[in-house]
Amino acid sequence: MAEALFEDFLTCPICLEPLKEPVSLSCHHSFCQTCLNKTWNTRPNKTCPMCRRRSSRETVEVNFALRQNPEEPG
Repeated sequence: MAEALFEDFLTCPICLEPLKEPVSLSCHHSFCQTCLNKTWNTRPNKTCPMCRRRSSRETVEVNFALRQNPEEPG
């Protein structure tokens, strides 16, 4: 059961794939950077796709702690 929770933690809630170039918002939800950017490009406000909390930043940085392979060039 713990393994399933860990896999969910490393899965993008937008594309349902393992996180690629993961970014985390101030609400602590994480997404693939590409998925979040595509979502934000379709909305007038930069809100979290999960909880709808408004982001305090215009751009977000990659969360290296969540990357699957930190040695992978990116």
